[in-house]
Amino acid sequence: MIISRAPLRISLFGGGSDLPSYSNIAKGAVLNFSINKYVYIALHQNFLENIQLKYSQSENVKEASEIKHPIFRETLLMLGLNDSVEIGSFADVPASGTGLGSSSAFTVALIRAIHEYQGIVSTKAEIATMACEIEINRCKDPIGRQDQWASALGGINKIEFIKDKVEFHPIKLNVLQAESLSKRLYLFHVGGTRDSHKILKQQGVSIRENASTFKTLTRMVELVEVAKTSIEESDYDHLGELLDETWKLKKSINKGISGNQIDEIYEIAKKNGAIGGKLLGAGGAGFMLFIPKSDSEERLLKALQNFRHVPFKIENNGVEIVFSKGDD
Repeated sequence: MIISRAPLRISLFGGGSDLPSYSNIAKGAVLNFSINKYVYIALHQNFLENIQLKYSQSENVKEASEIKHPIFRETLLMLGLNDSVEIGSFADVPASGTGLGSSSAFTVALIRAIHEYQGIVSTKAEIATMACEIEINRCKDPIGRQDQWASALGGINKIEFIKDKVEFHPIKLNVLQAESLSKRLYLFHVGGTRDSHKILKQQGVSIRENASTFKTLTRMVELVEVAKTSIEESDYDHLGELLDETWKLKKSINKGISGNQIDEIYEIAKKNGAIGGKLLGAGGAGFMLFIPKSDSEERLLKALQNFRHVPFKIENNGVEIVFSKGDD
């Protein structure tokens, strides 16, 4: 039995600039970090001569090419796994539509588990690169590359995208700094459903065809370095102000990113001590993140008590094996 896990991520700044429609023309940059909420993959040899998969559905096939789940199918095909195995997935939060990068965490954890099974040693950067190949090129998902890298690497990172090249710059915080940052960030599950692929497709078109969208994204990229400095200096009030600015910029790109309910939640939060915040992921639904004033945490929690508050910590391990047959 092999169990791998890959962390979910919170994207603070620069989201969208990792799409090829932007990064093929200008340098994209994001600021994100992984959290102690995970997607798990369990893999073991199957007694029967078939491939069994268990996720929100179940599949039982003879060949990897027969698998319906696109990421499972393309990962097994790319890694040459056609053995009799059983693979299951589990997650700490809803598996899709969260805005926390769960699909990419799933892909990253799956690659790591299969490599462990095959006895292959791979770096986190290699796993992130393979996950991008599977999701973007093989599954044709209209997504960017930050989620795969954030989940594989772990920690807080500034990640830059220049055409096919990726550069990552870890932000080094001591234990007290990381804890204080986590305590100032409040995550709420606001629910709802969204078609992230549709939103991202529209965004990609807008970046290519609309000069104002490209200009807006350029400003969002500029905020990445400013926000990095705020985190390094533990200036969380300023970080909240920057988050407020980037949310307004993000909303201006595509109407599908926000909506009446999201706007209402944001205004309630602002009236109850939030300096800034944003909806995570492509937009439409999922999780919202807020930075309240240091004396307004309880007021914010009370104002948003109808939504599930999800405490978290920043994690630094990235993708890893948590159990492997033969461990002591």
